[in-house]
Amino acid sequence: MVAACDYVHWLSAQDVPLEAEAVFTPENVEWYCATQLQHLGEHSRSTKRGALRQIGRASTRRAAWSPPDTRFTKPLAAEPYSTDERRGLRCLVPVQPTEARRRFFAGVLGLGFGFGLRGVEMRYMHATDLFERRGALHLRVRGEYARTVPARAALTQSLLQLALEYPEGPLLGPYRDEQKAPMSRMKARLIIPDNAPALSLRRLRTSWMVDVLNDGVPLGDFAAAAGATDLRLGSLLPHLHRKDTAAVIAQLTGTNR
Repeated sequence: MVAACDYVHWLSAQDVPLEAEAVFTPENVEWYCATQLQHLGEHSRSTKRGALRQIGRASTRRAAWSPPDTRFTKPLAAEPYSTDERRGLRCLVPVQPTEARRRFFAGVLGLGFGFGLRGVEMRYMHATDLFERRGALHLRVRGEYARTVPARAALTQSLLQLALEYPEGPLLGPYRDEQKAPMSRMKARLIIPDNAPALSLRRLRTSWMVDVLNDGVPLGDFAAAAGATDLRLGSLLPHLHRKDTAAVIAQLTGTNR
């Protein structure tokens, strides 16, 4: 039961709806084992994975369970949005049919692209968490990975506008404390055409990661701003810029000072 509790708690932080058919899927179990159980030995990982798979088979009817995979492969990070996809998402905000949906859509884009927040972190942000320091807009992030993050300059005006329009309550809109998966519910109500990019909170965060790393932010500072406890960046490498060979050699040899 401890393994199941830890598993469900982690998935809730990834904005997975807390319903058996959504939680106990083969893909989610493998994702959890590959990313959260790396510190355990092979036997312990196999034991925990076996327990989760057993619970999944017993509690779901539609999940396509298959024999256990003996390999613990690391899942790829969500693909960052391209420039055109980002533009397409922003264009969808003003055409949402209600103020609540426009507010939510604008908020998740601002908090995701602007600060790289996780979905569970976006839910609790208020206008009062925004403040100015050294000429830049900052956000005081609450929760398990509490930190202060400066906004990407391109998002500053839209974030300030959102805070001015909604100075009270959560920036994304009100919700009831007892409401299950409010972020997923609001996201499901958005009107997004089939030819437009789907809204993924993980892709928003990955896009921010790629942006700041391509701007040369040192890994230590990046980890602090991202609220990351470990750095698995292999899947981001195809999206990161490469410097001139001579400049790289100078940095690696320590002769660029």
